Amino acid sequence: MIEVLDAVLELLEPDGSGVRRDHSAAPPFDYQPKTLYGWVSDDTQDIFSTGVPQPCVQENFELSLIYSGVDDADQAARLKSRALSVELDTKAAAYAAAISANRSRYANGTPAPWQHLTARIDHDLVADRDVRGIGMRVRGYRFL
Repeated sequence: MIEVLDAVLELLEPDGSGVRRDHSAAPPFDYQPKTLYGWVSDDTQDIFSTGVPQPCVQENFELSLIYSGVDDADQAARLKSRALSVELDTKAAAYAAAISANRSRYANGTPAPWQHLTARIDHDLVADRDVRGIGMRVRGYRFL
């Protein structure tokens, strides 16, 4: 499942984007600015018969992702920073567009390790006195 997570992180923040991809596959302990975190939050397998000798296994997954924004303002100003709000809104729109454009396995001509990729973006998931960011739940499945 980690290879699917890595592929989604790469899809959302390709090399050279200026955003660090955290490959620990674990929730962050301490947020770093301009970093995309991800981990597997749900992984279930459904086995069903397709009429052939081997059963089919469908793995359904949910990935949790967090992008932490950056703002040089002090803590009180960061909570109300319009520049940071615009950055996060722009990032959310870009992530939604990337997921939508690469929803199916062969969307861009190169096989992806998923089917039917969807995302739910939460603008309120990451907001405290030290950091603001956006959270996402990315769901899909693959056949094993």
